[in-house]
Amino acid sequence: MIDKIHVVVKTPSGGAWHTAMLSAKEWSDAGHDVEITSFLNDPLPHVAGIKTNPMMFKRRKGKRLNRPLTVAYSLYLMILWFLKEKPTMILSVGLPISSPIMILNYILFWQKTRAGMLIETHPSAHLSYKKNQHNSLTFRAMSFVTHNRSLYRWMMNRVSNVICLSQAIADDLMNNYGLKKDKIHVIPPFIDSEFFEHELPVKRPSNKILSVGRLSSEKNLSDLLKAFKIVLEEKADAILDIVGEGECFDGLKVQSQNLGIERNIIFHGAQYNVHDYHLETTVQVLSSHYEGFPLVLVEACANGVPMVSYDGVFGPRDIIIDGVNGYVVPQYDVDALAGALIKALDRKWDSQVIRDSASQFHTRNVKVKIVEFIEVFLGVA
Repeated sequence: MIDKIHVVVKTPSGGAWHTAMLSAKEWSDAGHDVEITSFLNDPLPHVAGIKTNPMMFKRRKGKRLNRPLTVAYSLYLMILWFLKEKPTMILSVGLPISSPIMILNYILFWQKTRAGMLIETHPSAHLSYKKNQHNSLTFRAMSFVTHNRSLYRWMMNRVSNVICLSQAIADDLMNNYGLKKDKIHVIPPFIDSEFFEHELPVKRPSNKILSVGRLSSEKNLSDLLKAFKIVLEEKADAILDIVGEGECFDGLKVQSQNLGIERNIIFHGAQYNVHDYHLETTVQVLSSHYEGFPLVLVEACANGVPMVSYDGVFGPRDIIIDGVNGYVVPQYDVDALAGALIKALDRKWDSQVIRDSASQFHTRNVKVKIVEFIEVFLGVA
């Protein structure tokens, strides 16, 4: 029997959570003792057959601390956890949480612990973007540990195995951080089989553009609004549906008013079931500065929706086959983004062909890669 396997997550969301959860379930189904742990003040969803341990959430009973205290308390809990659990196998999810985990692992139990990482975002793009932001004092103080190129290189020389959500992430880690190719497993997030089971609409509207995701600065929705203004010059009845919530909501509302396009934009807030929006849209768009793996595009693809995306350093080409299920345009080229959206609105797409192109992200196909990773990570391959 393999020792207890600890899956440590920052927050239970996005494509990284999907892949981490599937890995944990595969371990558990194989008879291993698995626990998912988080040190931040967020609840962990129920995962059948697996123990979850949201340490801060349990201790604080959901009560919030300000950010500096949250960071300090999180590190305190992490140290207590290491001393109590003495973990021998850890899969940490995300670079910010992996950094302190790897440091503590090295200081306290480096002779015993086998550490793997799941990298959810493009490291160089993420670091460059963060460097140019007006970051808080707390972030700047912590960035020496959580956002440090030299530390990332140090980690890549000591980690046992790494899951990358896209080939773009894998290439960046090999080329810029010294990660060896034989340690890498490119495993995209899976999407639930139900996305492939919904009936495809016989006819879609011809004028609706959909954006799904957090309303945060890295999503770069400002460029999307500028592009949408250009679209409206040719297609005055076009509608932009924005699904999501976040700190940029007020700014985006003001920008849409300043551009004179607010009547053609609908902010829907956060929604659980995006399938309903996929049924009533013509094309889905992504304009992010960077991503780890844009799962929202895969979900659209599985529901037969064509996609338009910037060609950022985050792997849209892992999903979009240009001209088959969507279009990829040069990063930050607003005119090209608008042109591709107009072209997508005008074209008659084959929804079944688009859905078929997403089959590689079906749970059953991703599970094969997860099993291969598990065998290598546990040393049984």
